[in-house]
Amino acid sequence: MANQKDIQRLIQRYNDGTATPEERRQVEQWYDTIHGPDHGNLEHQPEARVYVRRTLWAGIQRRRPVGAGKRRLVRWLPYAAAVLIAVLAGTWFFVSEREAHPQVVAENAYAIHPGGNRATLMLADGRTIDLSEAQSGIVVADGITYSDGSAVVDKSAHAGTELLQLTTPRGGMYQVTLPDGSQVRLNSGTTLKYPARFDGRERLVELEGEAYFEVKSRQHMPFKVKSNGQEVSVLGTQFNISAYPEDTDTKTTLVDGSVKVAVYTGQQPAVVLRPGQQSVFKQSQLAVVAVDTAPFIAWKSGFFHFRQTEIREVMNQLSRWYNIDVSYEASLPGETFSGKMERNVSLGNVLDFLSGSGIKYRLEGRHLIIEGLTYQ
Repeated sequence: MANQKDIQRLIQRYNDGTATPEERRQVEQWYDTIHGPDHGNLEHQPEARVYVRRTLWAGIQRRRPVGAGKRRLVRWLPYAAAVLIAVLAGTWFFVSEREAHPQVVAENAYAIHPGGNRATLMLADGRTIDLSEAQSGIVVADGITYSDGSAVVDKSAHAGTELLQLTTPRGGMYQVTLPDGSQVRLNSGTTLKYPARFDGRERLVELEGEAYFEVKSRQHMPFKVKSNGQEVSVLGTQFNISAYPEDTDTKTTLVDGSVKVAVYTGQQPAVVLRPGQQSVFKQSQLAVVAVDTAPFIAWKSGFFHFRQTEIREVMNQLSRWYNIDVSYEASLPGETFSGKMERNVSLGNVLDFLSGSGIKYRLEGRHLIIEGLTYQ
């Protein structure tokens, strides 16, 4: 019988797509054992069935490839990891770990709701407007309106090329259509500065945080984004920039078109990205790597998507979206996490996800404390 850490690694390989065909069959056979009509070994363990229902409901799903004569089946991993490990080990290890904490922890966690449409708009004269949570974005043209055409402010409030500032708090996201028709979607804890009208030879905006850009092409008027020591220049393209001040690096991920990334120091030549490439600016060094863009832009479609993502980066994303603080009582060197889930679930569902994947924690109010790994 494999030990729990071996099983955890096998499920990690399954999620990462690096498992062998035999390993994939083994994981799916385990899953069928617990997910079938009789729930296998779960039949006489009601507390385990409750755990399974709660974790599966949150919506982490994987799919088997569709082959000849095979029906499409939804796979719920790594949520099911806790269940698989427990069945194979003969005990409900992760369930008992979860229940070791007072029940009030789970109740508090389920009371912490996900983020939503929240933002403030600062006008050139310093006035701020709390934007409607019933709307998802604003349009800057003759006046500023919401996406449905209802007014935010009239033209007189933002005449000229003065800078406007759109800010999303932790737990917020919002979209802005700029004067040239380009669209920018802001993730949590992000600030975008932009003019009420683009004038001159370039379209310049400033970003702190994370945003996804869909830039309208103007051949003689390049679009430029300044962020955390770098400048991205484009003509028309789709890309994501993550430039949070608390992060150790700034990532620019290109989805379509091409962009040029330059650093302010001028000590390195600018690099031109092609679709599927990402520039990483860290410690004054600029590097280019090939990536699957999906995990880096999943947030704009309402998903967390982790692929061998370091635990601290996972926690940073949760901290911003749920407006919580995260601290660590144990180091987690080299630990990574893979999985995908919707962002519209409560923190409690996410913590079930983490607990099922071997992360031990406790929650004190809005303070999440990572205690270590259950399988160490």
